Amino acid sequence: MESSEYNRMFSLEERHWWFAARRELVLSFVSGTHNKILDVGCGTGANTSALSAKGKVTGVDNSPLAVSFARKRGLKRIFLQDAEKLRLGGRFNYITLLDVLEHCDDDAAVLKNCRRLLEKNGKLIVTVPAFMMLWEKHDELLHHKRRYNGRSFSRLVHSCGFDIERMTFWNSVLFPLVALKRLLVSAIGIEGHGADMLLLPPIFNDFLREVLEVENKLIERGLNLPLGLSIIAVCKRRGG
Repeated sequence: MESSEYNRMFSLEERHWWFAARRELVLSFVSGTHNKILDVGCGTGANTSALSAKGKVTGVDNSPLAVSFARKRGLKRIFLQDAEKLRLGGRFNYITLLDVLEHCDDDAAVLKNCRRLLEKNGKLIVTVPAFMMLWEKHDELLHHKRRYNGRSFSRLVHSCGFDIERMTFWNSVLFPLVALKRLLVSAIGIEGHGADMLLLPPIFNDFLREVLEVENKLIERGLNLPLGLSIIAVCKRRGG
């Protein structure tokens, strides 16, 4: 990810509608408050900080800039490590991979590393961007390698030693608008040069966050959404 995007993320990650709503949904999938949690690809640390309400959290990221920002939040257990070459002692009840796999050359290696670090009945919570048809300049600026569909993601996770307990699309409300935007960009051949990580005026930021919170409640009650801009999955470590 470009260094300018880390600066922007650090400044708005706690308030931005997308980050805040995603964080709340992820937290809803973590049971109890005495867990050992690993946040892989912790970025600037807002998710790691929030997860501390659920137990003892360790964060890792392969960007020195991201690690420095995370430590500015007062987080102590933050380490510079590559998700494809994780070297940590101990095991964890939960591991989070929040919009990380799409950045990795070898996404299977990352999943296998996570499986190795999970306790026998440990769980992996993953979010990834959905559908290559939605690929845009934003993906390039964030150094994405790919986007996923439900079938390819399920196949990848199963092949790496996990069973999917729950999988759903997320951010369904904005899916039609983003899909329409991509069709228009393809037809016109002109695209903007900036990422989408902007803090909107409070009234719009709060509105979008409330919309996604409604989606979150539906998902928490067991509804799996058929389309969305992201996929979120809770995966259980298979076997011994």
